[in-house]
Amino acid sequence: MEPDDLDFYRRQLLLQDFATWIETHSKADDCIASVIDAATMSTIILWHGPESAELREIVNEGHRRGINVAIEQRKFSRKRLYDATHAVFDSSEIGVFSGFKIRSVAAIDPEFDGIVVGGEYLLPLDRSRADADAALALAASAEFDIDIAIQPGSELLW
Repeated sequence: MEPDDLDFYRRQLLLQDFATWIETHSKADDCIASVIDAATMSTIILWHGPESAELREIVNEGHRRGINVAIEQRKFSRKRLYDATHAVFDSSEIGVFSGFKIRSVAAIDPEFDGIVVGGEYLLPLDRSRADADAALALAASAEFDIDIAIQPGSELLW
């Protein structure tokens, strides 16, 4: 390994250790996840709810470890995301998802504040895939009372 590779690997391990620390020390449903970036030695905490002593403790621990910590406020708690994930997954090919085979549901996505549903339409579409996905996302979001994004899915479940 080159020195730069070793440094990157070392930073990755430090960030993963901090992510584990967050998981084991987080008592509230407010801390949804941490998104790590070894290149910048930083992490983004996906957080739901007001600032709290727990959040300040997480930020302070990150700084103590030499990690840049940013907070990204999210609309939904971890429990709400997981509950919605299970409800949506159980709705494949029925209700609002009639005609859509759900292949995956992601409860946490750093790029989307809600859940991401992957799957395929069972019948040919009378409009573009993008338009169909947008319409299904809107209907599903209203049905499940959470923001939902639709994307082509793979065979992976969960």
